[in-house]
Amino acid sequence: MKQLDMVYLMKVALHVEDMNDVQNIEMINKKCGIAINSLKINPWFTSEKDVNKFCRIFNPPTCNCNLLNVDESVLMKVEKIRNYDLQHFFKTSNGKQPKQSMESMTCFSYASEEVIGIIIQNMKKGIKIRCNELIAKKFDTIFDKMKINESFYPSEMIVVGSTNGKCIKNVEKKNVLMICYCQLTDEILMDIPKSIRVYSTRVFIPETNNESNVKHIRSSHELLFSNIKPIYQQPFKGTVDVKININDINNEENRKKVHQIINDLYANSLTIYDNRNGLFGQCNELIVFETSQLPESIKYISFSLSDSKLIMSNKHIECVEMHGQRSSLELQSINNLKQLIIDGVNEIKINEKNKEQGITTTNKRRYWKEIQENIYTFQNLELLRLDYCSNLNISLISNKLKSIEIINCRECKINIKSDCIERLKLERNKQTQIKLSTNKSNNICIRECENFKFEIESNNEQNIEILEGNQINVKSKCPINKLIVSQSKQVNITGNERCNTMKVIESTINEIDVKPKRIIFKSIEEYIKVPLKEAEEIYIVSMKDYIFEELFDKCKKLCIDECENCQFIINKNQIKEMKITKCKNTEITGKLDNIEEIITIDNEECNIPETKNVIKEDTEIIEMDNTNKDIEIETDKKYVIIRNIHDRNIKIRSNINSDVTIENCKKFRFEGEYEEYGNIKLINCMGNDTPFIGEETTTRIGCAESVMINKFENNYFKIGKIKKSLEVIDSQVGIGVSSIDDNNIIDKVHIENTKLYGTVSIVPCNKVCIINSTETYSIIRQCKEELVLKRMNDIRTKLSESLKKLEMEECDLIDIDNDMKRKEVKMVRCHDIKIVDTSNSINQIDCDNVEVITEQQNEMMGGFGMMRGFIPNNMPMGGFGGGLNR
Repeated sequence: MKQLDMVYLMKVALHVEDMNDVQNIEMINKKCGIAINSLKINPWFTSEKDVNKFCRIFNPPTCNCNLLNVDESVLMKVEKIRNYDLQHFFKTSNGKQPKQSMESMTCFSYASEEVIGIIIQNMKKGIKIRCNELIAKKFDTIFDKMKINESFYPSEMIVVGSTNGKCIKNVEKKNVLMICYCQLTDEILMDIPKSIRVYSTRVFIPETNNESNVKHIRSSHELLFSNIKPIYQQPFKGTVDVKININDINNEENRKKVHQIINDLYANSLTIYDNRNGLFGQCNELIVFETSQLPESIKYISFSLSDSKLIMSNKHIECVEMHGQRSSLELQSINNLKQLIIDGVNEIKINEKNKEQGITTTNKRRYWKEIQENIYTFQNLELLRLDYCSNLNISLISNKLKSIEIINCRECKINIKSDCIERLKLERNKQTQIKLSTNKSNNICIRECENFKFEIESNNEQNIEILEGNQINVKSKCPINKLIVSQSKQVNITGNERCNTMKVIESTINEIDVKPKRIIFKSIEEYIKVPLKEAEEIYIVSMKDYIFEELFDKCKKLCIDECENCQFIINKNQIKEMKITKCKNTEITGKLDNIEEIITIDNEECNIPETKNVIKEDTEIIEMDNTNKDIEIETDKKYVIIRNIHDRNIKIRSNINSDVTIENCKKFRFEGEYEEYGNIKLINCMGNDTPFIGEETTTRIGCAESVMINKFENNYFKIGKIKKSLEVIDSQVGIGVSSIDDNNIIDKVHIENTKLYGTVSIVPCNKVCIINSTETYSIIRQCKEELVLKRMNDIRTKLSESLKKLEMEECDLIDIDNDMKRKEVKMVRCHDIKIVDTSNSINQIDCDNVEVITEQQNEMMGGFGMMRGFIPNNMPMGGFGGGLNR
């Protein structure tokens, strides 16, 4: 075959994942470079960053948004826009009509009549619109009211939903397609106008022998318009998924038709459901389904059915997912099974026993002798997930098992043996026992479990974390590298094994008999004696009113941070390094002759040993380097400074309450969800290109003395506890401060020149000062003592009943929806204010149009609820439009 000089491709969209692929193609040779440069439209990239970069470099006339949030500057330069998601809609600031031709647009979320009106006014002929039934009805109504020429109606209107299409006028003259995700029936089809083409994501078998005009599609409707995989879609699903009613597959006559549809769609994945009483309704009839009724091409099966029994006998099936209350699963063939996901099942029966146990291990695991008769070997199982299961009793061996998830299970006994485990997730389980035998080192995280027993046996070191648990019993038959217990109660750790590091944060320990070399105690209210005499490094942090004695026999390094009214008695002369920082009324006595250096910072009224080498500085600085590795450090420095870090994850494990400063960093993710810090400062940073809330732009902080955010854009802060102050200045961020305990109250909050976004939630605050900022409603409402508002506009809110003082300066259009009687209220240069003060004691300076509702007026109006458009339930009669803080 002769070499082709040139290949011409017409109307072809390039499918590559990112710009790296494009650049690799471009560099193959000169002709490839010409081909890339001649593309009229960007490839189907899966990130807006790559779309923006491609369009800026190659300037294609058409931009395929692929439902991504492409930069406005990019969209303004192209001639045509395709696959645009209306939720990213923007109005041009100059008020001019956009010159671009919108070829196709998608809207599955809410859109106001105003936005739809703007779209209709500016859309060009031939536009294709994909939307839900609510948007379609609203679009058609507004289009008719505006009396637009019918020729401008979309060339293709794809409606996703369960509508019959009659909401669209003159539908027979329009090109309307309906993607129906509900269960179709003959009655529903008869109600749909014949001019509408109907597509279904579920297999439809008509009750009559007449042929239906329904066309089946082989994927979810989201994937029809974009190659961005929905975040909620299960990763194990096949490339082609078809939904089938169990009645059709159990019916012998319909089964042949179902098989034909499956073959026509080249499906390899099935979702089987039942619509008797909803997906999980109470049913009296037990349904039995055998997978032998399925074609051999099916590799993935998802079973959504309550009160049912699934018999898995098809040897070709690799992945099984079963959702159902009061249901059971019988596995007759397990050799080819790779993934098993079970939700709500209370019985698993395995009838295929392995004649030969083909898996051997290097160590003898004692408890397996007790359950040998009921153990089953899964030769190829790689993933096991149990969710919302109850009363399960299962034991299995698999040397390919990499991922285990056991979540929300009740009263279960689970025994697993595998030497390949890479991921282990144990969350929100109650009254459950799990035994694990493995020779691979793992990070074992037990999160939010209650009355939970876990036994681990291994020859290799394991990392164990117990987070937010209650009545947790861990039996370790293996050495432990790191043992972390955080925000947990009544924890028992037994096994008498060695442990490199033990860290206990805000927890209560009943019993620990491991032998840690390094110990960190933080904020432990009830201290019990644990075997510390073997420890060479000891960190005591945020402890009050304790005497520590006979604990430091082998201790060489002792760090005491933020302790108050404590006494440390050293009986053996072993300590060489000592650090005492930010302590009050704390005394260290005993044999201290061997101390070589002491670091002492900001202590008050403390008895500190004398030594020749006294250090007043304790700082660690991390700056940009040439590697792309994430930053994960464990530190005992009092001050940590991170500068000029880009595109990395930052994780700081602080043995003491370190002050952390992050400066001039971009596109980073800070992770410290279960850590306690001192003062945290984030200065001149950026989380992402756009204010999108996601995992990659969420900063997690367990507990901090104070948090200061200055000149930070596009990041969401999820904080467990702030002891003293929160300060946000010149920033655009989201804030969420949860309540670890009932006494979590922030002393001071200062917000200035800041736009908050997302769901802003915060615990009660004593003093709040807000200056020229938006979306601060929840913070204003949580202020308990003193509230200061400066240069704030258009706010309608209800204040805390416990508020003592309110001060407003240069504020406009403020409505306060509660009586300020006997509270100190001061207003300076304010305009258009409405407030209830039945004591009539407001101090006004240079104000105008201030309407104070007195006690008599308030009684006449029946309370403040009838004032300025309010109806009695405090809902504005005109809706919530017009103000950012309303």
